[in-house]
Amino acid sequence: MISIQVVWLFLLIIFSLPYPTVLTANSIFSAERITAENIDHVVKLATLTSLDTSILDIAFNTSDDALFVVEKSGNVSSWNIENDHVNFVLKLNNPIQVAFSPNVDQMACQCGTESPIDNIEVVSFTEKSHINLVDNFGPVNNLEFSLDGEKLAVAGGWSREESRAQIWKVKQAQLLLSFSNYQWVSKVRFSPMDNRLIAIGYAHQIELWDEESNLKNFALKQVLPISEVGSLVLPIADLTFNSDASQIASMSPQGYVWIWNMKNGETIQIFQSEVIVPTVTTTGCPLNFCELIFSPNNELLITSTGEEVTIWDVPSGELLRRINEPLHNLTFNSVGTLLAASNDLGIVSLWGVG
Repeated sequence: MISIQVVWLFLLIIFSLPYPTVLTANSIFSAERITAENIDHVVKLATLTSLDTSILDIAFNTSDDALFVVEKSGNVSSWNIENDHVNFVLKLNNPIQVAFSPNVDQMACQCGTESPIDNIEVVSFTEKSHINLVDNFGPVNNLEFSLDGEKLAVAGGWSREESRAQIWKVKQAQLLLSFSNYQWVSKVRFSPMDNRLIAIGYAHQIELWDEESNLKNFALKQVLPISEVGSLVLPIADLTFNSDASQIASMSPQGYVWIWNMKNGETIQIFQSEVIVPTVTTTGCPLNFCELIFSPNNELLITSTGEEVTIWDVPSGELLRRINEPLHNLTFNSVGTLLAASNDLGIVSLWGVG
């Protein structure tokens, strides 16, 4: 018979390993189903509550029947949304920022022990491998995989002067490009249609680059027309492509949203949920709490300011609904019928989209 001391020794070794460890076990979660008679745009269907009060990221698997959940503690679990069974997948070492690849077969992590903002590494679920990309990058604002999962974009830095966006080839751990404009780099996004076009959100403008030719296509600024002062350029808090890369949307910390035509860079629409005239000193939501995402059919645009979520009809510009919950990590399933999000209490919610 195996002694209790041996079991405890095994657990101690497993959970003190410096790199992600692939195991199969049950995590401690509680799931709740919510009955909805009809779906009016977006309706909450289920919740999953973690003992950890901080969720770093969530992502649907490729078959849309499970949701990966990354907790601040480093636990990565898989929630089967059909039967509410939760499996423990692996444990990360002190994660700060994480991102899944489009096929959810890799995960990038800003991880570390002694200095948690030193290391950026990539974990492969299929190959059970771990690659360290960069040391001493500084605080990371976001991580983003290319469409094929072969490249990783990193945005951030220690200071405004050192803030940059870098493009890495993952398996080779090779730095391909580094962009800097002596402004804070808030976000970097790959086009969902190819692996060349990238969008970099600096403090006050978005630059569209062709990564292969290293040529800038054009720059966009969030110019808000205000009759009293003429216009005001607002900072970039987040940006995203729609599914066919024909449009790009961005938002300011004050909750204003711009949608641009990707062919010529012209503004298509400006959304505002409140009739509030911002000023230069208006702060709004913290950069990492501002989020926006297109639905897969490009009909809806979901935005979050960290305090409330707004649902917009893109063709008409109509505000369809407000959700007065502090939701983060917005993500759709592949067909756009489900929206998942998390809050500051460790609760992952699943919403039906009609």
